[in-house]
Amino acid sequence: MTKTFKIGDRVRVIDASGNGDAREGDLCTVTKVDGGGIDELLYVKADRLGREYGMFSRRFELVGTAPAPTFKQGDIVRYNGGASHLTKGKTYMVSRQEGAHLYVDGNPFGARAVDFTMMAQQPVNPFRVGDQVRYNAEARERHGAVRVRKVAKLGTPFGTCVDSAVSYEGGGWDYVRVLELVETAPAQVPTAGASAARKTWIIIVLRNGKLAPATAPVEYVSESQAKRVAMSMAEKNPGETFMVFQSTAAAYVPPAPKAAFVTL
Repeated sequence: MTKTFKIGDRVRVIDASGNGDAREGDLCTVTKVDGGGIDELLYVKADRLGREYGMFSRRFELVGTAPAPTFKQGDIVRYNGGASHLTKGKTYMVSRQEGAHLYVDGNPFGARAVDFTMMAQQPVNPFRVGDQVRYNAEARERHGAVRVRKVAKLGTPFGTCVDSAVSYEGGGWDYVRVLELVETAPAQVPTAGASAARKTWIIIVLRNGKLAPATAPVEYVSESQAKRVAMSMAEKNPGETFMVFQSTAAAYVPPAPKAAFVTL
C-alpha cells in the first residue's frame, strides 16, 4: 500500500531491520521527504535519540498529521508540488492564504499550502549587472581562493531567484549571501532613442488620492523585487499606500535634423 508523508508528520517505526539507529516503536518527526509512493525515503528526527536517520516510508506508520503551514502576504516561498499552473522549485511571493490553500504572485489559482517551503527572506539583490564579485570571507574558508567574476544577470540562469542570486559571464551562478562586492559597475548612460526603452518596475506613493512620484524613481528589475520593496516601505510607513507600476510600452520620435550651411 502506498504511503505518503510530509514534513512535520509524526510517525512510528514499525520495521527497524537494517538500520542500526532505529528501533521499532520509535516516535519521530518527519524532517525531509525524498521520492514518492512506496519508495519514498523519509528522514526523521527520533524523540529517543534527538537526531535524524532515514528509512523507506513502508517502515513507518502515521501517528499524527502536521498542521497546514501558515504564511502571510509578502512571504517568499518555494513551490515543491506538481500543480500545472506553478513551477516546481521556483520561488514565489505570497498573495494570500485561504485555509489550507495558498495563492502566490497574484495567480487566481491556489495550491496546497503544505507544498510550499518558506524561504529565507533575503534583502533586495545588492548587486547589479556588470559588478565584479567574489566569495566573502566565510565562503572562502570553505572553497579556498577563488577568482573575481563579473555579474551578467540577476538571478539564476533559469530565471529564478532574481532577488537572491547572480549569474556570471561565462556561466555559473551563486546566491548573494556568499558574495561580496569587489568593484561596482560603472554607471550606464542610457542610449538615446527607442533602444533605451526597457521593461522595468517603479514604486509610486499614493497621497490624498493622487500619485506622488519621485523626481528620479528607483527602477527594479522584476515584479517580485518591486513588490517586496513596496511591502517593506508600507510596513515602515503605516497609513501610506505604495503602488507598483510596470512599463508596458514606449514611444519615440527622432529629433528633426538641424539645418546647416555647406561651403561650396
